[in-house]
Order: sequence, then C-alpha cells, then structure tokens
Amino acid sequence: MEFIKRHNPIVLLCDISAPYAANWDYLEVLRLIPESGVVPFVVTTANKRALEKAVGSTDAIEITGTTEDFEVVTAAIASAHGI
Repeated sequence: MEFIKRHNPIVLLCDISAPYAANWDYLEVLRLIPESGVVPFVVTTANKRALEKAVGSTDAIEITGTTEDFEVVTAAIASAHGI
C-alpha cells in the first residue's frame, strides 16, 4: 500500500503463485485501496489451471518460461496503460 502511495504507478504487474487463494485475496485487497483504484492490474501466474481451480475464472496470463511470455506480458502492460 505504501509503495502505491509513494510511487503512483501507471500499471501494476502482479504474479499470483501458490498458495493461490491467499495470494488472490491479497490482490483483491490491493484493488480496494483507493490509490490503486485507477491503476490497471496485469496478473500473471505460472499455473493458471491451479489458480482458476482455487478462485474461479481469471484473465491471468500464464507464464510458461518461453520467450513469448515477455511479448505477451509486455503487450498486456501496454494495453492496460493505453499504449
């Protein structure tokens, strides 16, 4: 929370790892902070199937360790920022 207040980011990149439900809950808390209300989030995970089993359907980007991951995440950040 202090980071958001201090740095005023234009996009927040959040990686959700195990324990998926607990980390998803933390993301939900971040989204409730008034300062982050106007900041778009890009959510990544290494195991989208496990994440969605824990929390339901998401728009998370699955990071698989390939070079395409960088392009997909970069495009999502640019889109979230309106570039």
